[in-house]
Amino acid sequence: MAAALPPPLASADAAPPATAEAIADCEAALGIVLPEDYRAFLALSDGYNGPVSQGYLVLWSLAELKDLAAGHDGLLPPGSAQCLLGSNAGPTAYGWRDGAWLALAFVGDDSRDLARNFAGFLAAIARGEGW
Repeated sequence: MAAALPPPLASADAAPPATAEAIADCEAALGIVLPEDYRAFLALSDGYNGPVSQGYLVLWSLAELKDLAAGHDGLLPPGSAQCLLGSNAGPTAYGWRDGAWLALAFVGDDSRDLARNFAGFLAAIARGEGW
């Protein structure tokens, strides 16, 4: 039996799992090491697109990460361990920087820390805190 997605994610909105090799290739292409809890999620679902309680969450696949994260690199300050990972399918990007999971406005300078780990990030999205 396959491992279950972390709550509050629904398996109906999941993608096929990523391989360890694909995760490592993406990390090498981006020049970062993704958080371990996010790597574990990718091994269950290479991306996500669906409602999460009071929020909506799009987590880019590894292929999208390589393409889309590079296109939005101006949202995060240079010189830190960071990566944009998705959006709310609207005006907000989600990312990870120096151990913090963030919500960032695609336009403007607004950003805020949502959590210090992937489970906390998912809980914040479920509570509608991801803008």
